[in-house]
Amino acid sequence: MKDNDKSLLKDLKCNEKRLPEKIKKQLPKIKGTDPVVEAIGAVEGDILQIIRESKTAGTFIYYRIVKS
Repeated sequence: MKDNDKSLLKDLKCNEKRLPEKIKKQLPKIKGTDPVVEAIGAVEGDILQIIRESKTAGTFIYYRIVKS
C-alpha cells in the first residue's frame, strides 16, 4: 500500500466530511435498503468501514458509501 493510500484511508476514517467529491464518487456503493445499513441507521452519503477476518489474509478493511 502506498503512503497516499494510507493517508486516504485515514481521511476516510476520521474526516469523511472533508473527503473530496471525486474520491466519494470512486468508492464502491452499498444500497440504503441493505439490511445492515438499515440496522445501523446509516443514511445516504455515509461512508461505512467494513472489517472482515480471514484465516488466510488476516484482517481486511474496505469502505462503501451509502447510496439510495
